[in-house]
Amino acid sequence: MHLFSASSLILNILTIQLLINGICSKLNLKYAILRQKQAAYSKNESFAYQQRIKYEAQKTMKVIFYKNNTKTLETPAYDDTYDLKGSGCSPSEKFAIVLHGWIQSCSDEWALTLIDRLSFYRGGCVICIDYSVVASSSYMRLYTNFDTLTGAISSIILTLFKQGFDPKHGYMFGFSFGGQLASAVGRSLRPNHIIENIDSSVRYGWTRIRSYCN
Repeated sequence: MHLFSASSLILNILTIQLLINGICSKLNLKYAILRQKQAAYSKNESFAYQQRIKYEAQKTMKVIFYKNNTKTLETPAYDDTYDLKGSGCSPSEKFAIVLHGWIQSCSDEWALTLIDRLSFYRGGCVICIDYSVVASSSYMRLYTNFDTLTGAISSIILTLFKQGFDPKHGYMFGFSFGGQLASAVGRSLRPNHIIENIDSSVRYGWTRIRSYCN
């Protein structure tokens, strides 16, 4: 009798254990699915946040076109297309992109001098991307927005490519903080788009970041 009772008890314990294991397995599966959904949601939220921040940065930026050393067009950076007819620029010709540094803008004397030299020696279209509103903040705050600015500038350049500009005819110059951006933008555009030449002038001198000369 005692043996039968002990066997029944063991059987009941095993049955209960199996039920508990089954319940735990189902709960673990549900939690695993929930975690995957939460991870996917967080990733989507993070991407949406990055896109929103990039758009907010672009709203304060300007794209300024020069032809024959004359400013022909100044337009908001977040436009999907740029008025190339109004700019006097042709996608089939050479183009140069200028990125300024901290507490600077496209209207600084060095930038205007550079635009003049690029117009004279290279010809074609010179495009200065002005993010002076963001660049007017403290350097640390500007640096924390480095990835945002890189994404925003890359979007601007991709818009130019969509309008027919050929990266093989392109040149990009960045000064100081703009030099760091030029390097990062060049990397972000690869491997689909490779700008022919990228130069920078930083604190310790002139640097040829990347060259694709024929």
